[in-house]
Amino acid sequence: MLVLGIVRQLVEGLDAQEVPYCHWKSNDRIGEAVDGLTDLDLLVERSSSSKVLEVFGALGFKQFAPGISRAYPGVEDHLAVDPETGRLVHVHLHYQLIVGEKHLKGYRLPWERAVLAGRVWDDAAGIYVANPSFELLLLVVRAAMKHRFRDTLKALVRPAKKSGWYTEFDWLIRRPGVDSESVRKQAEPLLGSERAQEVADVVQRYIESASRMSLTEIRALRRSLRAYRRYSPQGGLVWRGMREFHWGVGAVNHKWVRRPVSLRRGVAHGGLAVAFLGSDGAGKSTVVNRIRKQFSSKFDVATIYFGSGDGPSSLIRRPLKWANRLRHRREGGGGEGGDRGEGKRGNPLKSLLYFVARGLWAVLVAREKHKNLKRLWRARNRGVLVICDRFPQTQIEGFNDGPLLASWSEHSFALARRLSRWERGIYEEASRFAPDLVVKLRVSPDVAVKRKPEMTVEETDRRDQAIAALRFPSSTDVESVNSDAELERVLAAVTAAIWRRL
Repeated sequence: MLVLGIVRQLVEGLDAQEVPYCHWKSNDRIGEAVDGLTDLDLLVERSSSSKVLEVFGALGFKQFAPGISRAYPGVEDHLAVDPETGRLVHVHLHYQLIVGEKHLKGYRLPWERAVLAGRVWDDAAGIYVANPSFELLLLVVRAAMKHRFRDTLKALVRPAKKSGWYTEFDWLIRRPGVDSESVRKQAEPLLGSERAQEVADVVQRYIESASRMSLTEIRALRRSLRAYRRYSPQGGLVWRGMREFHWGVGAVNHKWVRRPVSLRRGVAHGGLAVAFLGSDGAGKSTVVNRIRKQFSSKFDVATIYFGSGDGPSSLIRRPLKWANRLRHRREGGGGEGGDRGEGKRGNPLKSLLYFVARGLWAVLVAREKHKNLKRLWRARNRGVLVICDRFPQTQIEGFNDGPLLASWSEHSFALARRLSRWERGIYEEASRFAPDLVVKLRVSPDVAVKRKPEMTVEETDRRDQAIAALRFPSSTDVESVNSDAELERVLAAVTAAIWRRL
């Protein structure tokens, strides 16, 4: 079983501080949890909270603020990056046992000390886990609390299909020493003799015939736990509906709409804007996509494309992009060419069509950048991590996202001069919206040409040197990453650079 270094250090730190803790549920997947492939659910003694946060802080864990549909009292979200693998580790830190139906978790079970008192050591995972018999008791209670009318309808329509908790049930009843009697003994001090026996009967019947928990048993168990409800039945219904609506909006936004708002889980210390720069062949698009997927799986991320090439563009610019690709293909060009077309024609006024097309293209690109700068500012101020693919600059004109009409600044045609000044103002505005972090992906010319055979060594070297020469305000941190390395190493370095500044 693989255990991430940071998880091992976390366990060692909690043990050194003598903090009572255990991984209290879903221990059938404990191997995935300690390897960072799924979340860790750690229950800790509430009185040890200051020691716990000290350990978390020393290891670089950061607390994140969940949205209304994901927040529960006594439960915190902490994330960190494993320095060896660059993998995100997500810990749900439980001070209380909050259970119940999805999007509400309407019960708080005051059994935390009992769970921690009976914890056992899992030698393979190198972590304390809940006693399997107690975990099975909790599983039965959680299943009863989660049950909704829709689950009853599903069982009638598809009686052969069992809910997900049965997989965990099957795993637990195969643990040494786990049977209906061991569960009854765990339940009796907490539920009383009668209810403990009912839970034991549920376990025994499942062991013998894999029978579902009956609706009568679910209702009886719920009645015995009414004192632990967090809401009245009516209040819970309203509150759950509100949370489900908020969750649905967040899910739709994350998957399709992708508006820069914090609906799922935000950065507690405030938003952060990260811009990626790199010449052709540096792997920028691949890195941006992988980083976005990694972070957006845990909290709100907005991606903004500041280029004028194959990325997203306004509807009105799409026909021009199509025409521009045809022109470059006919002329044998590739990538950003600055004034390449103008050099072939001499004075751009020589061709009115070219003049209009070039001016229109530059205006539309500048308007898109202006709109995206505002979007960047708002998203960052809402607590969102903003990942920018490219970023406007004025240090290199007509190249690497610089102004396209710089050569028109002293043109004999007044309209051309006016457009050049207007465009430059848009690009200069970018300095006021400067990102918090700029990641420069540096690539050697030979490697770049292997990845992009249509480029020349001279061209890739020129672009890489131009990116290296770009300067940013003192408020912006700049990190250079060698993108010649294998992708996983590059991703680990980039992830660590972002994480240090979140």
